[in-house]
Amino acid sequence: MKRSLIEFYATPTEQCCWLTEILSKSFGWTVIMHPNAQSSCRPMDVGDIKNLNFQAQNEDQWMLFFGNQELATLPVWQNLSQGQVLDFGRSFAIQFVPSLTVAPDILLDGRLGILSPSQYDSDQKTYRALVSWFKNVGRLLASSLNSNGTVLVQYTTQGFLKEWKDVLVSRGAVEWRRQGNRLKQFPCGEVDFDVRMGSA
Repeated sequence: MKRSLIEFYATPTEQCCWLTEILSKSFGWTVIMHPNAQSSCRPMDVGDIKNLNFQAQNEDQWMLFFGNQELATLPVWQNLSQGQVLDFGRSFAIQFVPSLTVAPDILLDGRLGILSPSQYDSDQKTYRALVSWFKNVGRLLASSLNSNGTVLVQYTTQGFLKEWKDVLVSRGAVEWRRQGNRLKQFPCGEVDFDVRMGSA
């Protein structure tokens, strides 16, 4: 598992199930952010999951930040021209960017991550605790999206097959691809991904 980033493909239903599990745990607080909206950040809880929209025009339609009250009792805010936004680093939060559908046949990758180590220089003890918590949350995501060893692959323009073994591909995403739909990183990008069975 990468130290600060986990990428994945999953259906909206699978993500809602995982979010329900995560938000039902009493770890602290959760904030939803709409990057292109004014006053874009607000708290949310498990009851708000049913209102999440997994259909989007771009890869950053909305995102969540999970906070652990043992690391930051409350989210730390900063006021910018576009409104009040979360201070990601000072809040010691985990960012969740969902795997969204674009058009009728494209599923974009999602991301679970924290900032790089250098951005927590002022408090390395709390950063180490954040990394430990992030790994636990990442393991819960991997377990929830278990795809029995499915590997994301890319056919390059040079004719090679490239494997992306660190990217999680859920069972629902595998079925999505098998139905002839597409897996992409960017809506307008030229690269499409495929799936194949690998060793677990």
